[in-house]
Amino acid sequence: MSHTSVLHPETEAILQEASRISKKGIQTYADPKLTAHASVRLAKHAEPLHYIRYRPDQQDVRDYLIAHECGHIIRVFSTAPEQRKIATIPSNFRKFLYDNSDIRQYMLPDSLMAELESAMASAYKHYDSIIGLLTDGPADVHIEQWIHDSYSTLREIQKRTLPQQAALTYVSLVNRLHQATRKMHRTEATLVYALSRKLGRIIENLEIAEHFRELADEQNAEYMQRALAEVGDRGHIGDVDTTNRWARYLGLENWFEWSEWKSGN
Repeated sequence: MSHTSVLHPETEAILQEASRISKKGIQTYADPKLTAHASVRLAKHAEPLHYIRYRPDQQDVRDYLIAHECGHIIRVFSTAPEQRKIATIPSNFRKFLYDNSDIRQYMLPDSLMAELESAMASAYKHYDSIIGLLTDGPADVHIEQWIHDSYSTLREIQKRTLPQQAALTYVSLVNRLHQATRKMHRTEATLVYALSRKLGRIIENLEIAEHFRELADEQNAEYMQRALAEVGDRGHIGDVDTTNRWARYLGLENWFEWSEWKSGN
């Protein structure tokens, strides 16, 4: 494993566990080009390393961020290879949008259709965010519960970081309010609200979700939380099941597809 500097012993232990389970090394580093707080690129085929990146301005909470991304490695690679799935989205978004009129109407308001090129760029930001929330959200919740229950030092970082992330997400949602259809924006806000409600319960701070209530569909958010509870924590297989339930309920089944994970293991 390769790190830029010394990490907390809890983080080091999690990295070692993720490496042991996946039988691959892990490189962590700060990336000034990253827009998200952190991200992980899981090793595929015969690739020897997973890559975990975090923003340089997140240095003070990087232990927590790295631990969270390791959670994704552990969940996927704890599952039998033939049962691992990865959510895929169209590489040619322009063609995808033209070929799916129902999705195009969902994503692009009439006022933007006349300026389709710029409209597509705006719509894609919402689309990418929705797919990320939909396919990563269930795993994110269970990873946060795992961190909270198992690692006392990381739990303290978690308690102050999740509210900060929620506040930034709210500002982003409000700033993009008129950049896509009301239905699309409401769907994204509903996903965020449902996830924030659960995360708020984990850290005993329900206020982190309140900002999103006015933007979300509370009935849909309640269903999503029930589905999450019904499936429970069944690892990667359960995450896929929960995502599929959410997608069916929100009418997003055709927005992505699952592909078999080719890990080389």
